Amino acid sequence: MGASLSSRIFSAAARARAAAYDAGVLPVARIEGAAVLSVGNLRVGGSGKTPFAMWLAASIARRGEKAAIVLRGYGGSASGRGGVASTGSGPILSPREAGDEAYLAALRSPPGVAVYVGADRALAARRAASNGARAVVLDDGFQHRRLHRDCDLVLVCPEDLDPGTSTLPRGPLRERAGALGRAHLVAGFEAEWAGRSDAPEILIGSALTGLVSLAGAVSPVARGRRAFLFAGVARPERFVRDAALAGVEIAGVRLFRDHHWFERRELDAVAAEARDLGADLLLTTEKDLVRVAAAPDGPVLAALRQEIEVVRGAELLDEAIGHALGA
Repeated sequence: MGASLSSRIFSAAARARAAAYDAGVLPVARIEGAAVLSVGNLRVGGSGKTPFAMWLAASIARRGEKAAIVLRGYGGSASGRGGVASTGSGPILSPREAGDEAYLAALRSPPGVAVYVGADRALAARRAASNGARAVVLDDGFQHRRLHRDCDLVLVCPEDLDPGTSTLPRGPLRERAGALGRAHLVAGFEAEWAGRSDAPEILIGSALTGLVSLAGAVSPVARGRRAFLFAGVARPERFVRDAALAGVEIAGVRLFRDHHWFERRELDAVAAEARDLGADLLLTTEKDLVRVAAAPDGPVLAALRQEIEVVRGAELLDEAIGHALGA
């Protein structure tokens, strides 16, 4: 079967499934006592969903509401049975148990924001609500329609809206742009939409705020420092771009598949290549850093820390959050 035909079959199946939910044929679970706000996308991976879900949960917490983040926990051993990655005071599961994204959310979220994992997101959301969560932020939930949501926020990049971009398995799309009709809000990262008249109503920026060590210490980014980059994320070009914006001199880049768990021999090889190229810094993403068990000998290992900020449409987003919470 050709890739193009496979993509057409996938698209038809996705449309049929969506129509079944729209018609009420497939059941939708509601969470009593908590609003559900979903952060999703049209594509597989690489849209910044988890950082934005973390920002959204923190924003809700600043309103004085108890918030929880629910993720599938991809790659983690707890995903199948479900579990609590954090009760609101740091990780209580290991990265291998929680999965890299859930562990990072547990590590970076402010006090009081709990993190739940589980392939059954409805069950995880109910657990969060039963433990007092007033708002559940669903990470990667746009296609998870079995769970009712009070606000559907979708992150897109220009490629997602290009008619020439294919659906799975040929291309990266789970759904085409027409699916945005069921979204409450559409957002994108400012750097990807710069100069375009068709940019989404909400634009997000990413401030580069420092370097994070394996032990969690944060230091300033020293501009001009020679760095060797390595990462296992869905869209590594974003990381390379951000490193350049941070002002580091990029000596080389080594890429791995998304969610790759780094073995010591691989890190030793990366460190050796970095030394050969005169780099004094091994630079990666924060999501990758949680998949590193121990730093290799050689250049200093650190991750580039980024903070999400809303640069356009903040009032619109704030209004949507308030409406979802019944404020």
